[in-house]
Amino acid sequence: MLTQGILTTFIKKLHQNNKNYITISLKDSEYINIYIFEQLMTFLNQKQSTDTIDYSSYYIYKTGNITLHLNNNGSSMCYNDQLKYNDTIESNGYRITFSSHYNRKLQNDVFESSYEYDSIDIIESISYVYNSVNIELLKINNKYSIRILVDNDNSHSSIYNLLNIILNLAK
Repeated sequence: MLTQGILTTFIKKLHQNNKNYITISLKDSEYINIYIFEQLMTFLNQKQSTDTIDYSSYYIYKTGNITLHLNNNGSSMCYNDQLKYNDTIESNGYRITFSSHYNRKLQNDVFESSYEYDSIDIIESISYVYNSVNIELLKINNKYSIRILVDNDNSHSSIYNLLNIILNLAK
């Protein structure tokens, strides 16, 4: 059972001033199925106006821990992605991963000119804000994912409530 105390313990381990995420996936995969994705999208669409929903698409090129983020408008950002913390708990057949990343900006031309990448991801993102918590529904190379962005402004109870909503929709 996922209790608020357990969740608070994991959130407190996330590092300040880093990119902190909670990712939800099926127990035996790093993704979720389209049914859960659509259930959550329908729920979130009903809870807020369409002008607060943000849609974007972008490409992620990776070689090792160097990442090039290329937006559809042509802007790009290159950074060295360092995983600082990663922990996982399982609840009701789902895996909840807490991770903290530190991104050090690099010059784009360090990476762009190589044309050799370990992976290229095509990502479509729908971003929502639910009870002051940012949540992204991601389609990554035709697979689906849920990512909650955690920062110092989020209350632990808001994150806990959102996780329980997601897990209950997934039943």
